[in-house]
Amino acid sequence: MDKRIIIRNETVTVVNEFNEPTTVTNSDTTVWAYELVKQNEKQLEDDINDKQSVNEQRELIIRYLAGVTYQTKVVMSSDVYDIIGIDDTMGRRRFLKLTVKRVF
Repeated sequence: MDKRIIIRNETVTVVNEFNEPTTVTNSDTTVWAYELVKQNEKQLEDDINDKQSVNEQRELIIRYLAGVTYQTKVVMSSDVYDIIGIDDTMGRRRFLKLTVKRVF
């Protein structure tokens, strides 16, 4: 695990038991992640000497974290990413494989 990322659950407005709108605040969790890089993308990154991938879609592996959904955002190197894939089949709640896409 070589990258530190933020898992951000956005603010949501819900209706409480008194039928009043209530705002639920953000919750940020900092976790370590390992980025899966395809061979040709890694070579291209090395060639341009830049840490940002040319491809705006990335795959990350993190330790299992409850509450990660498709509405959750990932913040990495001050860029915000939407989660477009969650794979938790990597060993009984040990790891999550997240496929994320950069938000412009």
